[in-house]
Amino acid sequence: MRYGHRLYKDTQVKTAEPKSLILLLYDGAISRLEQARRHLKAREWYERDQALGKARAIISELLSSLNLEAGPIARSLSGLYAYMLRRLLEAGLQNEDEPVEEVLRHLRELREAWQQILQRPAEAAEAGSPGPRAAETAPTAGATRPVQRVSLGTI
Repeated sequence: MRYGHRLYKDTQVKTAEPKSLILLLYDGAISRLEQARRHLKAREWYERDQALGKARAIISELLSSLNLEAGPIARSLSGLYAYMLRRLLEAGLQNEDEPVEEVLRHLRELREAWQQILQRPAEAAEAGSPGPRAAETAPTAGATRPVQRVSLGTI
């Protein structure tokens, strides 16, 4: 079963468009943080630390994919990602759920916004709009560079 899941994820990552990879990274970070919360409640410290480490690796990948020359949104995201990394370090040191929950809220909001950006071109095509693709003109679309170094072990 695990092999099948890994094979599915491998195919999903290799065939995804670069902008869709960001969504996969958000999904992976959210999943790992939910795991960390479950392990914290069960007092499974090693497993909690593993899940937090994977979430931090994913957020670090999101941070490194930013194109800081794209403008203020990219710089704001950089600051937010750095803040989330600090909060997750605190969560590991303090054995508290609140920092993890805070980071989860941020990631869920970012994921929702990114998903809306990705859906705009499809909605415009359905409406027959010949205008520019929304994902290319949206304020956050240029804030990231294509993700090249996604490690399947982190997603």
